[in-house]
Amino acid sequence: MRRPSVHKASTAVAVVATIVAVVAVMFPSLGLGQTTGVKGGSPSAVYMNKNPDFCTTVDNAGGSVIHQEVTVDAEAHLLAYFTFEWGSLKERLEGLVDIALLASDETVVGDSDEWGFPGDRIPRTSGTVMWSFEDVPPGTYTVHGAARVDATPAGGLPVSELSADLEECALTVFVVPVAA
Repeated sequence: MRRPSVHKASTAVAVVATIVAVVAVMFPSLGLGQTTGVKGGSPSAVYMNKNPDFCTTVDNAGGSVIHQEVTVDAEAHLLAYFTFEWGSLKERLEGLVDIALLASDETVVGDSDEWGFPGDRIPRTSGTVMWSFEDVPPGTYTVHGAARVDATPAGGLPVSELSADLEECALTVFVVPVAA
C-alpha cells in the first residue's frame, strides 16, 4: 500500500480550506456550527457565598437553599454557578436544583430549568450547575440556588419520605458588563 505524497496531501488540505473560505465569504449568515451568544467585557464584580457544612434538609416543596445579593451598576450579563452535595438521596429519589434571579421587590426576573440528580446507594452525590442571565438592567438583585426532592417514576414513595440533605453549598455570581 502506498502512502499519499506530502504534495498531494497538502494540496487536498489547501483545496478544502479554500472551499470553506469561499463559502464563509459568500454566505456569512450560514454560521457553520455557530450558536447564538452574547459578548461582554471583563467581570466588574464577582460575588461568592458558601456554606462548607450542612445547608438544609430539602423536601418535595423545595425552596431557596443559598442566595447571594448582587449589585449591577450598568447593564450586564450575570453568570451564576451553584455547587452542592446531596446527602442521603435514596435510590428511588431524584434531587432537583435550579437557579433564579429575583429583583429587589422579590419578582422573578429569570430562572433556569431544573437539573435532576438521581439518587443512588452512594451516600454522597455532588454537582455544579451554571446559568446565565442576559441584559440585566442596573439595580440590586438576589440570585438563589434552589432545590427540591421528588420520587422517581418507579419510586412510588409517600410524600413523608421525600427528603434529602444538601451540604457543601456554594453560589458564585459573575457580573459581566454588556460589551459596547
